[in-house]
Parts: sequence; C-alpha cells; structure tokens
Amino acid sequence: MAKVNVFYPQVPSREQTQRRRKGIALTEWWIVIFTGLAGLLFADPFFGGWLGRSFVAKGLVFGTMTVALVTNLIARATVAPVAFRASVGRVFAVYWPIVVLSLFIIVGGNWAVRIDKVIAPFTSFGLSMLFLPALAISIDCSDNPLAFLKRLAIVFSATALMMVGEMPFDKRSTHHEEIFVAVPLALVFLARARFNLLYFALGLAYVAGCGLSVKNTTYIMMALVLMVPLLIFVRRMSTFGDKYRSFVFSMMAVVFALCVVVGIGLAWYFLKSHLPHGNTEYRTEMYRIAWHKFLDSPLWGTAFTGSAVSYFGLYRVESSTQFLPTHSDILDILANGGLIGIGLWLLTVRQVPTYFWAALKALSAEPVPHNEVLWRWLMVASMINVCAIVTYAVNPPMINPLHGFWIWGSLAVSWATWRQLTKDQVPVRRRTGA
Repeated sequence: MAKVNVFYPQVPSREQTQRRRKGIALTEWWIVIFTGLAGLLFADPFFGGWLGRSFVAKGLVFGTMTVALVTNLIARATVAPVAFRASVGRVFAVYWPIVVLSLFIIVGGNWAVRIDKVIAPFTSFGLSMLFLPALAISIDCSDNPLAFLKRLAIVFSATALMMVGEMPFDKRSTHHEEIFVAVPLALVFLARARFNLLYFALGLAYVAGCGLSVKNTTYIMMALVLMVPLLIFVRRMSTFGDKYRSFVFSMMAVVFALCVVVGIGLAWYFLKSHLPHGNTEYRTEMYRIAWHKFLDSPLWGTAFTGSAVSYFGLYRVESSTQFLPTHSDILDILANGGLIGIGLWLLTVRQVPTYFWAALKALSAEPVPHNEVLWRWLMVASMINVCAIVTYAVNPPMINPLHGFWIWGSLAVSWATWRQLTKDQVPVRRRTGA
C-alpha cells in the first residue's frame, strides 16, 4: 500500500484549484506595481545609484507604497472582515515587536524634531518598519495569496537581474547597500532538490556576476549563498539508510567546505591589498561613538530623541558635512534604543532561522515535495533576510525608506510564504507498540 505524505498532499482540492485559477484584487495589483517602481528605483539602472538616494525616490516609494497598502487593508477589512481580523492576529502574534519598536522610534523622532529641533531624526527609520506587518497582512488575507506571492517574486527577480545586469556596464553601480536582494536569487538555480549541472552552472555564473560589486559585504553574501547547496547535499546524504555511505559523503562535504574556507583565506591573504579597505578607521570611530551612547543609557539609549548622524572629528572627509551616519543600523538601534530597542529587534528577526531551516529540510527531503518551487522561493526569501542583516550590520541603509521597504518587505514575504507552506500541515501521530 502506497504511503501518503500528509505534509505534501499530491491532489489539490476543488477549492484549491479554483483559487489558483483566480487572479488577484485590484488593490493587490497596486502593491505589485508600486513594488516594481520601488525595484526600478532600488536598482537604478540609469543613474549609477543616485536616483535611489534622492529625496524624490524616498518620498515617492514611501508615499505610493503607504497608499497602496493602506487602501488594500481597508478594502480587505470591508470585504472580508473575519479573514482580515484573523490575519491581523496571526501577524501581530509573531511581529508585535517590530510594531512596538517602530512606535518607539517614531515617538522619539517626533520629539527630536519638535522639541530639540533636530534636522536628521530617526523618524523614517521607524516608519519603514511598518511595511513588514502591513505587507504580511495584505498577502495573508488575500483571496489568492499564492498568486500574490508569485507576482511579487517576479518583481523581486526583475529587480535583482537589473542590478547584476548593469554592473558590467556602469562602474558607478556597486550596489553595496542594495545587493542583498540580488545575491540570493542564485538559489533559484543552486537550491534545487535534484542536482542539474546546467542550472548549477547558471547559478555559479550569476554569483560570479554579483562579485562585480567589489564590496566585502557582497563577498560574504556570496559565500553564504554558496554554502546552501552544500548544506542541502550534506543533509540529503545523511538521510541515506546505508550509514557507511552517509558517513563517506558527509566527510567529503566537510573536506570540501574546509577547502573552500582555506581557499577564501589564502585569497584574502594574497589579494587583501586589492580588496576594498572598508574605511576601517572611520567605522571604528563611529562605532566607538555609538557604543558610548549605549553605555551612557543602557536600558533605553537616547530613546531615539537624538540625531541619526554624529560628528566625525578624526579628519576631514570628502563630503559636504562632517555629520555622518554610524554605518551600522544594528549599533544605531543599540545606541539609541538601548537593551529595549535591541531586544525588540532580536524578537523580530528570530524567525529568520526558522524559515531557513524549514526550507533546508524540505529541499533535502525524500521524496521531493510537490511544492518544491515554493520551498525554493522560501529559501531565497530567507537568504535575502540573512543578507539584509549582513548589510545593515555594517551599513546604514534603513534611514532610507526605499531600502527599509526592501529590508522589511522581504521579511514579510518570507513569513507569508512560510505560512502558505505550513498552514495545512497535519501533525503526524506516532504509532506506539501494543
């Protein structure tokens, strides 16, 4: 008698089939279209990154996405109030910390502007965080969330391909604060449940293209992405019934991983003079300033009532001002939000390993799940989240609402994808012997 895998039902119900044939609502199309606009400004294939940093782009993306998301949420609350309330409950059960952190930052930023007359507050830093719950609720309460996710995946892919495609032709386009969206797209080819040489070669070629960014953070992301197919291979080999064969394959994978690490180390040793230096002296000074802000008030920092930039006094920089960002959004949260702020941030990103591990288990499982493509996209989305953390750990992208949308919007997509994959799972009851 054939075994039935309750986690991956092979025959969709009539209701599921009808829902797949349906499109998405008009207000959801607005979200997709404005996400495409945000992708165009984010990749900026024409002006070498200047457009994405301009005030017009920041205001345009924040305004259009806010209108689209709010309109869609109002429409869903009106048309399907029960489903809407259920979605709000599910999202807030997981991501209430980002809402609290956002309100903490917004209140502090408003105080800074109104009372202390600060010119560069943290307000936009906090406002962009609200994209996470708004987009997650919009996808979850959709009549056809899979179709919604599919269209968003197309926009994400087009944005990534624009970035990588322009770099050979425009040396200004390093995308060091945007490349976190592009590098993980390689996993569409590399994280396949069944190895295919052509797809694997395409994935490696794509990763090599991302290397044209010539940024240390990009190289870290490339290494993380290349470790994923190795982890899938090791996990699959370890599930074989033949323990000796599993051990041999696992040791081969460990040796390969060590060779990769040693190779990266040797490459860095011999080529470090040609690698970007990362402004070590500048970053160290700015990190020192942020750390002392935290030590002055460890519990709540400055409560985000100060400026988002600090005076850099070691030497004159090639800029119109000596007031510069910390170059670490995580340190900014710690310095200006204290233990309360960093705790809320940790509670928000704690789900990222869950999404990654779930995708890894599914893609290395036997038999291959029938919804492998969706699991692969969960892997891509979760790696975008990981690469985003790498980026804003040593850069200040979140002060720009355009970057904030991609950072927190990608986390919303991860949660919504994971939700669609796991919401119908039936727990397996183990049989006990008589």
